[in-house]
Amino acid sequence: MSILLLGTLSMFFAEVFSGASHLWFIDPWGLLVTLPLYLSHALFLLNLAVKTGRTSLRQLYYWGMLFGLYESWITKVLWAGYFDAEGPMFGTFLGVAWAEFLTLVLFWHPVMSFIIPILTYEVLSGDFLPNHRRYLRKSRRKTLLIFLILLIGASLQSTNSKYDLATALGSMAGSIAIICLINRIAKEKKLKSLELSNKGLILLAAYLTMLYASTFFLLLPERIPRGIVPWTPILFWYALTLLLLKYSKPSFEKADAEGEVYGKGDFSKYMVTLLILTAVMCIFPPVSQLIAITFVLSIIALSPIILIGTLLK
Repeated sequence: MSILLLGTLSMFFAEVFSGASHLWFIDPWGLLVTLPLYLSHALFLLNLAVKTGRTSLRQLYYWGMLFGLYESWITKVLWAGYFDAEGPMFGTFLGVAWAEFLTLVLFWHPVMSFIIPILTYEVLSGDFLPNHRRYLRKSRRKTLLIFLILLIGASLQSTNSKYDLATALGSMAGSIAIICLINRIAKEKKLKSLELSNKGLILLAAYLTMLYASTFFLLLPERIPRGIVPWTPILFWYALTLLLLKYSKPSFEKADAEGEVYGKGDFSKYMVTLLILTAVMCIFPPVSQLIAITFVLSIIALSPIILIGTLLK
């Protein structure tokens, strides 16, 4: 159940917060394809991070970039743009939809699909990776950041739900209920319960390989690019990310300053806040749309700065 909890958290923050999935828990595609996709990526990359000792927030960001590159092989978004769009938002560069690349590979998947689900899992379990407690110690700045993330999630879900209150609230409330139920049922939630044996890791890698290979040819094959040029930046980014991970030092536990960290009670409080914000965003569409558009444009501009910041650190 602990593995399912991590996967559901990744699905929640990535798909529900973005408004890409509505009521996924009653949709066969959401249950059989999208949820396993997020679960397997989060679990596989977290295990690699733990086994190699590269678990700092900066290193998790790099692992998350590998996560985001699935948007080329499976969805082809990094080449052809989002499903509901006529093409890439701002055109292509070297065959790659550069705005979607900046959004998904340099921010959304590293942060929303990987880092935040892991930090939330730590909050719910009370168990922490080396040096992670300091990221989860309470402060006004972090509380404000959490509220901003909730506001963005509420705006994106509301906007992509066409401001349908039942759909938006149902998607949020249903996902939160599932997370709370799994969290309650799971008897062992220590991070050790997420660690796979070498055999388990090989089986998971085989599943991911099968998922990539099958969806590449079966899911929207008309979006597959022609020629070598569009492939080159994607393969280059894989190589660059792996080099960044290889030459970053393993994380070691350091003495952690004392301070109260966010806990399960805070999670519950923020989930109630999220539901209220979602309802408000559905009631005031212009506000919701303004926040959603501002966020997307801001991330396109800020994601390279985030990457440079990790490199300088």
